[in-house]
Amino acid sequence: MNSFLNLIEGLSPEDIGILFDAGNEEQVIAGKLILEEGHQADSLFVVLQGLLGIRSSALPGSAVATVGPGAMVGDIAFLTGGDVTADVRVIENSLLLKVPIAPLRKRMDEELGFGLRFCRALACLNAGRLVETTRKWNAEILRNRNTGSIESGPMADLLEIIVRFKAQISAIEKEVLKSQGVVREEVQEGVTKELGAFGDELNALLGSGCDIEQSIRDELGHRLHIEFLPMVLLTDITCRMYTKPRGYAGDYLTIQKIYEDEAGGSGHLGPLIDRAFLEQPAARAVRNRRGLMAGKIKEVFTPDREVQVTSFACGPARELFDAFDDLQQPENVRAHLVDIDVQALDFLRTTLQDHPLEGVTELIHANLVYLALGRQNLDLPPQDLIYSIGLIDYFGDRFVVKLLNFIHERLGAGGRVVLGNFHPDNPTRGVMDHVLDWKLIHRNEDDMNRLFRDSLFGCDCAELILEDSGVNLFAVGIKS
Repeated sequence: MNSFLNLIEGLSPEDIGILFDAGNEEQVIAGKLILEEGHQADSLFVVLQGLLGIRSSALPGSAVATVGPGAMVGDIAFLTGGDVTADVRVIENSLLLKVPIAPLRKRMDEELGFGLRFCRALACLNAGRLVETTRKWNAEILRNRNTGSIESGPMADLLEIIVRFKAQISAIEKEVLKSQGVVREEVQEGVTKELGAFGDELNALLGSGCDIEQSIRDELGHRLHIEFLPMVLLTDITCRMYTKPRGYAGDYLTIQKIYEDEAGGSGHLGPLIDRAFLEQPAARAVRNRRGLMAGKIKEVFTPDREVQVTSFACGPARELFDAFDDLQQPENVRAHLVDIDVQALDFLRTTLQDHPLEGVTELIHANLVYLALGRQNLDLPPQDLIYSIGLIDYFGDRFVVKLLNFIHERLGAGGRVVLGNFHPDNPTRGVMDHVLDWKLIHRNEDDMNRLFRDSLFGCDCAELILEDSGVNLFAVGIKS
């Protein structure tokens, strides 16, 4: 999702300016093929808005990946001088930064310092990709050669966990069939309990404290994914987390569905499993953070003057609606909802119709890449509160520090920032990582304090709060 942001962490501000100056923004319609497998690339592309699909002839009919804002494509062909290794097609109308290769190479030859730093940054980016690919190859070798790992050790432990869980789910399904599809409350509670127990066992086996070699862990995760995929595809919300139709798991509609807390799916088993996922700590944390953030919005409210509030990566922004409904004199609020996803903003535009918030809310389509680099400005009055509850756990530390600096400059004196991040003690982490392929950067209290110290806030967080499930950590900073 953020390969371009990873790349520019190795570049100076001047280098980044050169790179952007070499490119042009282009609006590209859905369906256009921008890179063709087996052909030379004449440009690099960075996704500023929209979605791209990547497909390879080695996997006919299957998408290798769907990538959104912050992704970069064409860089391997640029680095090697070879042909493009997969088709890249625009899935929806998108805004791309197109960087022609020939003038970029010329600029690199003219400014050797920039050329060296750019090549080194590209090499580091692709070395990281190679490490990940090598781990997967090692897992494949283990899968083909090391049959002993299936009979003993962590593989045997995992298989035992899987077999036990699937047997329990199968018994529950039979009970539902015998009752002609009637699901008793205790049956649903049983599925939820079994999934929670499975997650606990998975975390114990593959969690951050385990000492299993990475290649073995990759193989275990692959086996787990294969075993669970048929069940995941029966569900509604859980399947959306896995398939990521907007390029990442926590898009606005997924979050809205979690808020609505209505399970769905196919047959008898799909809704049962969907409900079980919705009752796991991670989903409960998403619902809890809505209320927690509504409380933080109400804390900055004063009836004496206008209160300025901004949400980055706002999604469905239900916390703002909740706070607004509880306020006296809510017309004093001025809300600014910022998102890169135009569909999220369209959803909000519809939700706001005929709601009292409509007259005091500004919807802002802003580019995440440009904001991170300081190449796009938000013309906002000094803000009393800027918050984001589902953004920074997708991005590395350097980006988060830049975001904090950006926020600091837009807060008024005494203004607050609230940033949410998944905590390492997340009991659902193993299921998110290995079943749903929903990998996040988890941060603890020390991590959040360090990020604030490294930013313009220059000090530890003013407050650190865990919502009731203990999964989402909220860091509060105050501009002095």
